[in-house]
Amino acid sequence: MYKFKIQMGKVLILALLISTLIMNGGVFESVAQSAPIKIMPVGDSCTAGMGDPSYGGYRTDLYQHYTNAGLNVEFVGSQTGGPSSLPQRNHEGHSGWTIPQISSNIDRWLSTYNPDVVLLWIGGNDIFFGGGINTSGLSSLIDQILRFKPDITIFVA
Repeated sequence: MYKFKIQMGKVLILALLISTLIMNGGVFESVAQSAPIKIMPVGDSCTAGMGDPSYGGYRTDLYQHYTNAGLNVEFVGSQTGGPSSLPQRNHEGHSGWTIPQISSNIDRWLSTYNPDVVLLWIGGNDIFFGGGINTSGLSSLIDQILRFKPDITIFVA
């Protein structure tokens, strides 16, 4: 449990950093204030809900932080899950998935949901399943996203 609390602390710090960048950086300014900022959380079980789809993972606290700051955000994706305190439950978190599996689907998701922001948390399962740290795969995935949508903002955890 202690290790989980440390990990969630790191996630909350990441969420606060992302929030600060979105509120103070170009993401919020580049999108019409009346239109929601479309955010697509992409990744493995950390995005899906840390093994419990009703939990929502980092998405729950991040969404609350955004709304408390007065931001109009919309989480997008084909998957749904999270607690009732998370009204925006859409995402592309897939438990057990690796970088190649995300890469095989990312173009379709970008086309379907047209996000302004991608939150990318992937790579743990590549290590867990014996493939080691897949830095070249992650780099290729980021390049793939930018080729498909050059003006997108990507945050990598």
